Amino acid sequence: MELYTKDDRAVSEAISYVLIFGLISIGVAIVTLQGAPAIETSEQRQIDHNSENAVYIVQDRLDEMMEQNAPVREAPINLKDITMGVGGGLEPTVINVTNGTTGDSYETTIHPVYVETDSRTILYEGGSVMIGQQRTNESWSMTSPPSWALRTDGGEVQSMFIRVPATTGNSQVSGEGHARWIFESMGGTNEVLLDVDELNVTVRSPRAGAWQTYFENLNNSVTDEDITPSTSDGQATLEIEDGFQGEGRVSYDEAVLRTEVETG
Repeated sequence: MELYTKDDRAVSEAISYVLIFGLISIGVAIVTLQGAPAIETSEQRQIDHNSENAVYIVQDRLDEMMEQNAPVREAPINLKDITMGVGGGLEPTVINVTNGTTGDSYETTIHPVYVETDSRTILYEGGSVMIGQQRTNESWSMTSPPSWALRTDGGEVQSMFIRVPATTGNSQVSGEGHARWIFESMGGTNEVLLDVDELNVTVRSPRAGAWQTYFENLNNSVTDEDITPSTSDGQATLEIEDGFQGEGRVSYDEAVLRTEVETG
């Protein structure tokens, strides 16, 4: 018969404590490894969501600004884990509207207003909101279109309304706390074109693919039109030839908006 001494029991208890502590440590490590990515993913989704909402607010504020002919508007944003600005490393966009009947042409250059997170860039240009990846032109999608409108009858265009908020500037901030974009009206162009038989709208942008998709959606409501696919040089074109009915009215509303970024 084996006899266990007090020392034997002490060793046995020590081993038990070590095993229990080891199991607890392994369990904590497993939970940490499995839970941390989920927490990070949830936090990133929240950051992306908040950033998108901030850019949608910019869209609403600038639509309101142009409708009311207001001199100044602001839009706030939380800087946590993001970079926000205007212009920056994003290439500008050029929108050209040409009356093919008279040859009159209107062209403006736009510096995108943007928010960059760890996973994507959300930007506002020419009245639209887009989401994508910088330096990956085919990644861009237009999540909210500009305030343009076509009035049609029997597939023919009676009138068209084009609004172009031309944000300009070059600044950015990141870090913690709060910031805001400040938009100041510097004038613009407001024209009503009559007796238009032919209209050409061209967008030159690294995000031309998203504009092409938008033009194709407009294309579904009219006939006698032509969509020029976006090409390697980044251009999308909506061309309406002999598609206007009646007086062929086109309203072109452009505002040049000096855009600055302020913190605090």
